[in-house]
Amino acid sequence: MAGGLWAAWLLAVLFVDYFQAQSWVETPARITSIDLNAQRGDDSTSYTVVAQYRYEFDGKDYTGDRVTLATKLEGNDYNRRMHRELKRQFEKRQPTSCFVNPDRPERAVLDRQLRLRAVLFLLPFAICFTLAGVFIVGGAHYANRRELRRTTRQSKHPDEPWRVRADWEAGEIRTSTQTTLLAPAFFALFWNGLSVPVFCIVLLDKGSEWWVVALVGVFPLVGLFLFGSFVHQLLRYSRFGSSTFRMASVPGVVGGELAGVVLAPAGIRADDGFLTKLACLITVIRRDSDGDPQTSLRTVWQDERLVERTLHDPSGQRGVPIRFAIPSEARETSRDETERPVVWRLIVEARQTGPDYVAEFEVPVFLTEDSQDGVEATSEPLTPYERQMALPEALAREGIRVSQGPADGLPAGALQIVCPPGRNFTSGSFLLLIGLLFAAVAIACGFYLDAWITWILMLILGPLGLLMVYGGLDILLSCIEVLIDGDQWRVRSGWAGWYVRDMTFNVADIRSLFTKHGMTSSSGDRPSRVWNHIQARLVGNRKVTLVRDLANRHTEALLLAELHRRANLPTSGVTPEEPTA
Repeated sequence: MAGGLWAAWLLAVLFVDYFQAQSWVETPARITSIDLNAQRGDDSTSYTVVAQYRYEFDGKDYTGDRVTLATKLEGNDYNRRMHRELKRQFEKRQPTSCFVNPDRPERAVLDRQLRLRAVLFLLPFAICFTLAGVFIVGGAHYANRRELRRTTRQSKHPDEPWRVRADWEAGEIRTSTQTTLLAPAFFALFWNGLSVPVFCIVLLDKGSEWWVVALVGVFPLVGLFLFGSFVHQLLRYSRFGSSTFRMASVPGVVGGELAGVVLAPAGIRADDGFLTKLACLITVIRRDSDGDPQTSLRTVWQDERLVERTLHDPSGQRGVPIRFAIPSEARETSRDETERPVVWRLIVEARQTGPDYVAEFEVPVFLTEDSQDGVEATSEPLTPYERQMALPEALAREGIRVSQGPADGLPAGALQIVCPPGRNFTSGSFLLLIGLLFAAVAIACGFYLDAWITWILMLILGPLGLLMVYGGLDILLSCIEVLIDGDQWRVRSGWAGWYVRDMTFNVADIRSLFTKHGMTSSSGDRPSRVWNHIQARLVGNRKVTLVRDLANRHTEALLLAELHRRANLPTSGVTPEEPTA
């Protein structure tokens, strides 16, 4: 933080000098010495013009040596050009001009203009170092105070862990939207504060090779993606603000239920209803290649309900009824946060024009005296405000189109499932950008091979980048069409509506239907998202993908049950071919 504040101070001084220098008096001067200092590094050489000049002001002689407002930050092109011009004037004994501070005549400068490159050089340090320092210091202070409050409350209520938080104890839990906005804002500002100025410096340098511009230019593209993600969340917050979960009883009970009402903004249009989810998340700790721990959240249990009717609250807000049965075998919220913490999250979503409404709450779920054995979660509605979601509606929420029977131009009893391209635009675009970044680094290594390590980097990053580029394009462009007409199944797949694979088989050829893990994404305190494919194993152990990239496990179960029914296969005991955890 101190380094960032120092860079910010230098930047501020530079601007102050520039504005003050605009009122300085132009005065004749004569160059007395001129030189171009060269500082050679491992990979490049930087040049700085050094000069001395004499001038007269108010009848007194002065000597100056300041060439520009920021000589060392101007770049090689400017310093070499300035050196040639001053050297020509020195050799021909031609007079030049300097700008003198009338209040302090000993201060003068030959060139009082402020160029963009000098500002861009200091900007990343001023932004990124300061942000990182404030984030670390502020985060440590916040975490320390939170832990102190938790420890104090825990010592007062050792047998009632749901009272360690004031909002849990009161049964009034608000969304932490303001806090969750800080992380994407920080990363977007940090990344762009570093990548955009560096990219502009490279563009301003006329000697930059094209591959250097291409390499550095990938970073602002990733920054644009991060900035767009932040803007999307900011628009969502500005539109919906915060919501409150008012619990019917505290806490939620393992072997019991979690119930209450979520107070949402009155202006929300929920023509498709509110999708409510309750998830149990466990912290998974893995170690990277350097042995450093990497934590992520994995969903170990989840249930969801579709609420189509809401309640009226005296405050004018819409009340979304919440009721979930929590199985007896479920894990309770961690009483001790030091080892593999378990958290429970309630999520309420409603599709809107523009940013969707999403509210998340961390809720207390514990074993209490009310816990019972034999409690299981069922798909039956638990309140009169709910309804079961039909398969076409569930698939539509995943961006998959379903057509059935004569009403959709199909034979009676026929079913058509279409997975169009672009369903997971965010994941595909991000993977594509990262792949381009890796490929750009590999190309740069290919143009700059002066050590054996660059060969290794090129051979590793090149194929990895191309693989990511292919994966991103596959996520963005892949499409599948499945037509089930009686005993005949037809599967067509390809990219962007161009079907290059066409397979027709009979029900008798299907040996099994199963789910296969597609990809997993994890970020910070967000639970890992897992996308699965549904595949069929045919005679001869051939496999064909029927539906890809399903993120919702309930939708996956509904679709598998329907496909099993149409394939005349038993629906019990269906398990993924590969573990998804």
